[in-house]
Amino acid sequence: MKPLTPPKAPPILRHFAYETPDTKVLCQGDLLEKKPRLIEVLEEYHPYFVKPQYKYFLVLTQSCSLVRRDDEPSASHIVLAAVRPVDDAIRREAKKHQEWWQEGLGIISAKNFDKLRELVERIVDNSEPGYFYLPEEVALGISDNYCAFLRVAISLKRMHYDTCLDAKIAQLEEPFQAKLGWLVGTLYNQVGTTEWDEKYGRGKRSAHASKLIKSVVQVYADERITETTRDLCTGGKTLRQFSLDDIQGALEKKRIKPPKAQFADAASKALQRSKFIDRICSHAYTQFQKDNEALAGLVALLEQAGIDLPDNLPQIAGRVWKHLLSTILTDENFAGRDKVLEYIIANLVADPTIDRLISNK
Repeated sequence: MKPLTPPKAPPILRHFAYETPDTKVLCQGDLLEKKPRLIEVLEEYHPYFVKPQYKYFLVLTQSCSLVRRDDEPSASHIVLAAVRPVDDAIRREAKKHQEWWQEGLGIISAKNFDKLRELVERIVDNSEPGYFYLPEEVALGISDNYCAFLRVAISLKRMHYDTCLDAKIAQLEEPFQAKLGWLVGTLYNQVGTTEWDEKYGRGKRSAHASKLIKSVVQVYADERITETTRDLCTGGKTLRQFSLDDIQGALEKKRIKPPKAQFADAASKALQRSKFIDRICSHAYTQFQKDNEALAGLVALLEQAGIDLPDNLPQIAGRVWKHLLSTILTDENFAGRDKVLEYIIANLVADPTIDRLISNK
């Protein structure tokens, strides 16, 4: 008598979208792997989808239509959506925001990255029509992040039910099955499901979307792209006259200063254009005239030297002070002048309000 084999322990699932698959029934949202029997059917009816990029398929037919009665489901056909790496969906959507050369180089501007990130966030939360996100779940053999292209669908006959069931490797939790039904059906109200930020914490969805995008395309500052293309397109030239390697090389050479450095440069120019040093001197002159203690000290020094003092001494002393201060501060050889400006600019950049504005936080 053979020893009894203990039942296989259910996989420990990490992601909240999946539940332990029931291998006895087929449900809406089941993920099918291209196993030998399924490949045979595809080769006969849909040979195009035997290609390597189509590793999985997602069942779109409603669960109620897949319930077997007299060993057959009520549905005459089983509709499957093509599943491909989420990178393919990102490339497809990024293309809408790219110039021909940006698509060729796999780059996107920072401004369009923000637009793309918002869309990918919706894909991640399964609220973007046309897509259904299937995150990595190693316990089920899903080794990467995938996405079902809901508009790219094929159908198999009901007689292929067991073939599909044999290929089943994953099953969605019921709320996600309903969410899928909403996406492919005609419902007008969104089905509520657990979202990334709700499960993992605020900002995690955006971070995940950004990570997905940056694994597919490079992000360049808009100013860098604009200045590079402008520099190349001189003398009547167009970008079409350059190879992708030429454009990539020009982009790499072009270095755009960080926002804080740009602000510091602009502040320095503004201070010099506004005769900031002259304003300091004028203010010092006014304050000196009001400083009785300083004037008294000056009078004492002049009297000790035996100098006859005029009645308008404060005005004369103030003008002398202003002249000397102006001469010192405007002397290009005087290192302190630049230090004064640097100190002022450094404090401007460090100011919390200015920092927030520069960083656009």
